[in-house]
Amino acid sequence: MFNVRVDKKGPSAAFNWPLYYDWDFGKWQVPFVMEAASEFRTRPASFPVLVISPYLTRLPIILDSKIVRRTQSLLRYKYGNFSYTETMSVPYLFMALGFLYTLATFGFLLAIAPIRHLLVRYVFPQPGQGYFTGGSDAGFVIKAVATADTEKGEKCVAKFVGKGDPGYAETCKYVVESALALVYQRKEIPAVTEGCAGVVTPAAAFGMVLVERINGTGSEIRVEMKG
Repeated sequence: MFNVRVDKKGPSAAFNWPLYYDWDFGKWQVPFVMEAASEFRTRPASFPVLVISPYLTRLPIILDSKIVRRTQSLLRYKYGNFSYTETMSVPYLFMALGFLYTLATFGFLLAIAPIRHLLVRYVFPQPGQGYFTGGSDAGFVIKAVATADTEKGEKCVAKFVGKGDPGYAETCKYVVESALALVYQRKEIPAVTEGCAGVVTPAAAFGMVLVERINGTGSEIRVEMKG
């Protein structure tokens, strides 16, 4: 489903330890929930990830590594062979341990049917409730950084900064910009110029057209090369 060509095989994402220190970021790395759920049953997982993943996979979450893998296949592996995974950065070890403990506790609670039903009924948002910010978007900034090492020994750093709740406010902007690109820049998008049709991903369908439009909304996507 995720690969257009069948001559490329391998795990969906690189394996990461549940807790480790990343020298590039200068911070401790812990499992990112959306990424952990996408990798359930595809690679070894730590206890909290293993417990919580079966229940997260029932939620409408984005499986990020699968989208990257699908894009790589649609683009005919133009960026060569690489592995992809996601983690969340925390500055201190005690915060990382606290997060793992919380994740394990939450997964344990979800594994108990009566508690899970109570959480779904009284704690989690219900269908049809919609989105209520309560002013939470004010001052909300999400930052994501990706690093990659090239075969020449260079380091590529991609940075994304979004000013708003990524689950709703930012996503709405990107959906609108994608629709506007289809209307006003149809002849420029890769889906048309390169004949990329069918079930595609945003990166494969819109390419730099969407990046430029997103940068015009107040969000920022940029890539830097460091020797």
